[in-house]
Amino acid sequence: MSELGPSDDLDRWRLHVDEVTGNQMSNAHTELMNRWPSAYALSRATGVPYTTAKRWRRRKCISDPAYWIPLIRAAGMEPMQMCYQLARDYGVK
Repeated sequence: MSELGPSDDLDRWRLHVDEVTGNQMSNAHTELMNRWPSAYALSRATGVPYTTAKRWRRRKCISDPAYWIPLIRAAGMEPMQMCYQLARDYGVK
């Protein structure tokens, strides 16, 4: 396994550290999805197809930005700040 140097992408380095330490990386996507105890509960509360909710939880990313606002509203969170955080973390798993 090659070592990551200081010139590498910071996100890549964080993922490497998490793999080595076994830590779960938390981001805005997991924070939002964790408002519901399971993919099934998320699906029932929001109308998102169960298979979609399950895939998001497995990947730790809500891959379709069209769902962000409805999910944020269903979770009772502040939309402006949460959208910013979701956009910032988009693609980071």
